Amino acid sequence: MNISMRKTREGAPGPFPQVETQEGGQSRTGSLHVGLLDALRELINHGDLAPGARVPERSLCDRFSISRTPLREALKVLAAEGLIELLPNRGARVATLDDSNLTNLFEVIGILEGEAGRLSCARMSDAAIAEVQALHYRMYAHFLREELPEYFALNQKIHQAIIDGAGNDVLVATHRTLAGRIVRARYMSNRLRPDRWRAAIAEHEQILDALVRRDADQLARILSDHLRNKRDIIMEHIREAVPESVGKPQPRRRRNPRAAATNGLAPKVDGSKPAARRTGRPRAAAGPALSQETGSAPVIIATASDIEHDLGSITVSRRPSR
Repeated sequence: MNISMRKTREGAPGPFPQVETQEGGQSRTGSLHVGLLDALRELINHGDLAPGARVPERSLCDRFSISRTPLREALKVLAAEGLIELLPNRGARVATLDDSNLTNLFEVIGILEGEAGRLSCARMSDAAIAEVQALHYRMYAHFLREELPEYFALNQKIHQAIIDGAGNDVLVATHRTLAGRIVRARYMSNRLRPDRWRAAIAEHEQILDALVRRDADQLARILSDHLRNKRDIIMEHIREAVPESVGKPQPRRRRNPRAAATNGLAPKVDGSKPAARRTGRPRAAAGPALSQETGSAPVIIATASDIEHDLGSITVSRRPSR
């Protein structure tokens, strides 16, 4: 198996490796690129594909030098993860951040990560804890240089190391199923509020200290509070972004009783007869006013001067009887 970096049309290396397999002495490129899903997740989680935006399939195909078939296969996987919404016969769009759904996810994942911290204090080896220490110091260096993408990648490795250190396969699998849905929110919480980023690095100092001392209760509490703080930042952002009128019942518009009395025609300010609504009927031809005796009140047809005076107010009486 030969792994090589395929280049985009601009000549820059692609963001993921391409796997080539040997069959019958000939090289064949697999339909799905290794790392395509990770590349798309990164675009979504880092905000390059904004919530609610349409997925630019053609641009992504050009960027990754792939056809639409593997891209759409990847979009189906992302839809199952809650990152993408598939639109029937209209492509796909990036899922929006829903406050109620995120609240539920943060609550469940907070419980899982807190319990994982408790179990890790008892089950992680000294060597595994030393690896978490090394990751922390590398992450801190990226924080000092304000390199958020690199910082966040190591941040996620630290959290994953604690999850894996719990030694509980069910917990690990359940966390993996849910955690991908809040990665975008975790990343955004640091980008939206610089003060939150500084607070997060301080919390990670406390996480590392509790893990090294194997203080299970304290580590469980810090991990839960750490995630709750991120949730609060995202919830605040979502509420500020949504107009107050959204989701509220709109007041019913009352019908004007005066308009109802005139069969829906709004009365004129000067008290004269109401103006007729515009219809698709042809206007009356220009000429002198005509009077037709029908045995009842005469019918007045608008003259050209009336039309020129006000195109929207042609005075009309009832139609003549036949």
